[in-house]
Amino acid sequence: MTLAPPPTVAPPGLVRLHLSESPYGPSPLALAAAHEAVDATGTYPDPHRSAPARAVADLLGVTAEQVVVANGSDELVLLSALALGDVGRPGVTTAGTFPGYRICLENVRRGCREIPWPAPGPTPPRSPTPWGGPASATSATRTTPRGMP
Repeated sequence: MTLAPPPTVAPPGLVRLHLSESPYGPSPLALAAAHEAVDATGTYPDPHRSAPARAVADLLGVTAEQVVVANGSDELVLLSALALGDVGRPGVTTAGTFPGYRICLENVRRGCREIPWPAPGPTPPRSPTPWGGPASATSATRTTPRGMP
């Protein structure tokens, strides 16, 4: 039996909470900021995102070079998939993890090795590999950031 993919648009009256959709709609402050930002749509934003990176860095007490600002977590996952491996060298994700990890790895032609989570059998006292990765990872794989189910 093949399952159909989830709809890309929620049926009328339903909200997809797993996608962080809000049943309350946007905040009035967010709407005001969006309307204000419309005036700047004729120019490109700072490609280095310097101002938000500095603001986050100041808040966290780190340098701006240690901060990555992106257009949402999907972009960060995609950038990680591009930066942390080579074409044909699969990344590792856990079963039940956010599907965007697998999708990004496949989109950048890395491939994806999914391991069960929790792992079957008793939990080992320490990681079965010297680098802390899963035992099913090999020298042909590199780990990428993963989420917990």
